[in-house]
Amino acid sequence: MQTLQRDIAPANRVAPLKGGAGSAPAASLKIGRLGRPSAPFAIVIKFLSPGVLSGLLWTHVWLGLSTAALLCLGGAIGLAALQRLPFRGFGARSWMGRVGFGERVFLNRLVVPIPADRGRRITVLYLVFGVGAAVALVGGALASLVLTCSGLVVAMAAQVTCFRHLANLHRSMESRAPLYRFWTVSALNDN
Repeated sequence: MQTLQRDIAPANRVAPLKGGAGSAPAASLKIGRLGRPSAPFAIVIKFLSPGVLSGLLWTHVWLGLSTAALLCLGGAIGLAALQRLPFRGFGARSWMGRVGFGERVFLNRLVVPIPADRGRRITVLYLVFGVGAAVALVGGALASLVLTCSGLVVAMAAQVTCFRHLANLHRSMESRAPLYRFWTVSALNDN
């Protein structure tokens, strides 16, 4: 028995647009939950995470290493769960909302290219934040006040600078793709 072969296109495949070289298909920018920008509350949690986790690691001085490790694991799970809450305390047009949109624009840089110098700057700031956070966590594990404080200062300074660059990136790329333009538009008629 012979089966019929059909040309079935995959559901997630996007047909190319008939635009210029710089036009990108808007449908490929939003795939399920990954296409939405970060909630502004998640940005606050990202900023506070290194301090909370290094503070929880410091408890090994009083509570012991195993209890501090469990507290740190619980704190990490709690911070990850807090990022998923639908808290809408900041508006889409607020600075934190623009940071979330800028982060999404940065992550979509393979689909809609961003200026190379901005991409490098933001990547370096993420790396500096990661190194500072790692130093702060090692300082918390070793109960070293110098390591913890210097790591937190470096991580938070890099994070604030990165937030500023991400907000500026969204502001400059808002007109480059249709999806970016409509992230901050609110519905006038919600019938």
